[in-house]
Amino acid sequence: TAYSGILLNVTNTASLATSKLLNLQVGGVSKFGVDLTGNITAGSWQSSVIGTQYGGTGLNSSLATNGQLLIGNGTGFTLSSLTGTASQVVVTPGTGTITLSLPQNIASTSSPTFAGLTLNGNLAMASTWNNAATAYSGILLNVTNTASLATSKLLNLQVAGVSKFGVDLTGNVAISNNLTVAGNTTISGTLTVSSLTTGTVTATNGLLSTSDRRFKKNIISLSNDGNIIAKVKRLTGVYYDWRREQYPERGFSSGRQIGFIAQEVEQVFPELVSTDAKGFKALSYDKLTAVLVEVAKAQQQQLDNHELRISTTESDIDQIRQKELTSLRYEVSTLREQIKNRGRNHDSQPEQ
Repeated sequence: TAYSGILLNVTNTASLATSKLLNLQVGGVSKFGVDLTGNITAGSWQSSVIGTQYGGTGLNSSLATNGQLLIGNGTGFTLSSLTGTASQVVVTPGTGTITLSLPQNIASTSSPTFAGLTLNGNLAMASTWNNAATAYSGILLNVTNTASLATSKLLNLQVAGVSKFGVDLTGNVAISNNLTVAGNTTISGTLTVSSLTTGTVTATNGLLSTSDRRFKKNIISLSNDGNIIAKVKRLTGVYYDWRREQYPERGFSSGRQIGFIAQEVEQVFPELVSTDAKGFKALSYDKLTAVLVEVAKAQQQQLDNHELRISTTESDIDQIRQKELTSLRYEVSTLREQIKNRGRNHDSQPEQ
């Protein structure tokens, strides 16, 4: 039945889902309805304004501005526009649209520029990459190198896949080029300097070692060691070449070298040798200076003693010579006097 009129709380036997609490229809066509859940299912608003207190704009369509929204104000609604923040968020209203954007592109493929960046918390990034497949240039934070897990780093600054500055998973710092320090640097552990070319440390104003008496105790002079010269004689200076092929990670320099064997020095002066966790030994060449100074002083003392003995011997010889010369002079004088006396006696005798 294409019914025309007002139906109240009527069940549509032809379609239960279309039953309504209120249905205003003409020729079986619903013009306005409220279904069983209270929803309005047909009809349109014919007035020019819906008040904001009812969720409307409070304006007719001719007065609406692009980008306006109803915003709760605590007691009702206010028709207002979004505003951005200078140099931070840009709001662009359009016909039925509102676009939010930033002053510059921050997509992963873009390169945004900032005058500065301050972090109040931690900055952490974790990912993986295959350095053999991708020669990456940039800053890598806490990145695992799937091509070589041993080369993974907490921080890695690299260019075209070559690390220029890195901090490995144990906290060691690796620098592939020069390190320039304008201020003071304190190293509480061991500083290892190695290079495939020179492997040297150059200091314009010299290298200083802490040596203040106030830091030391149990001080004993090396001069008290009566065997110091004999100990130095046991040391053997040698020529040698580094085993670069067997220990490439050490960065040994090429060419002929001069020095000592740490194990041999340790037998004589164990205080000059240190041993690392892997059993490899290192020699403090600078501390040999104290030993050589005392050896030089001891040898000089020996020379002084020899010169004193020589001087004493020469003095004794001079005294002996002087005594002998005095004795000879006396004997000569005595002989002369005897000869003179004989001559006088001969002249005083009468001729026969």
